[in-house]
Amino acid sequence: MVAYPDTFDRFIRSDLPAYFGYEVNTATRERMISATTHFSKTPGKLFAPDDDQKRARAEAIPGLVELVERKLGGIYQEMLARSNY
Repeated sequence: MVAYPDTFDRFIRSDLPAYFGYEVNTATRERMISATTHFSKTPGKLFAPDDDQKRARAEAIPGLVELVERKLGGIYQEMLARSNY
């Protein structure tokens, strides 16, 4: 089980490639890291984190953050706990 915040480190720097049956060397890891800096749907466009924008949109909808926390907060915390490797 992998929590979203762990995906990058675990897939590129750690154990997930082997879990999925891929052998990854240093050159492959460097290409993977380079690929993560670009939008997948717009080649050549650099990716910019948008967590703050998404959070602001969610907070602009009355009750959404509380609803998500109430319905999914426990599941998310469980994922984080199980994801520690």
